[in-house]
Amino acid sequence: MRKQAMELSAGIPLGSLGLRALLSSRLDGVAVVVRPDDPLNWLESIGMEAAAVAHGAGAAPRIVVCAEAERGMAFSIRRGLEDVLEKRPETEAVVIALADQPFITADMIDELICRWREHPRLDYVATAGSDDGRGEPLLLPPALLNRSMFEALRQLEGDAGARGLFRSSRYRGRGLPAPSGKTLLDVDTLRQYDLACRLLLDETGLP
Repeated sequence: MRKQAMELSAGIPLGSLGLRALLSSRLDGVAVVVRPDDPLNWLESIGMEAAAVAHGAGAAPRIVVCAEAERGMAFSIRRGLEDVLEKRPETEAVVIALADQPFITADMIDELICRWREHPRLDYVATAGSDDGRGEPLLLPPALLNRSMFEALRQLEGDAGARGLFRSSRYRGRGLPAPSGKTLLDVDTLRQYDLACRLLLDETGLP
């Protein structure tokens, strides 16, 4: 079973929660990058088309298949960007979010957008986590990346996401503090999965 299909509670797949947040935000559209063998059953729980129309994305999220997803996150990012620019060549910025961050919120996404609109010369606006060990906040997804970074995204390789670009002196950006530690939870291990299940139970009261 793909990680995004693992249920945090009955009928609530891990990947559906972050997608709900994106669909509820001010984003103009959402592209969901998946592996070729993804059965997409984890998307059924949210009624994608109805959710998109009701909450503002304007259309059902596009499913974008990445044939090279097994080679690392970089290839999924590159494929997603390629799709966005094919559909909307005039795109000025993109937001990158991960399917295994179930507690991100629409407000987080909207704040990234608002901050960038206030300071359009910024190359990126990212979510700021705890200290990275060098006295600086750790910059994480969800993150908004300006068009000035599109070429760098196209050059990513392997399992490198956009985080490495945030450390580059070539780019000027800003980190926005996460509203809570929970919103930064990235479910990569069974221990983190168990924690996410408990946090969702505390939040909703669902069994």
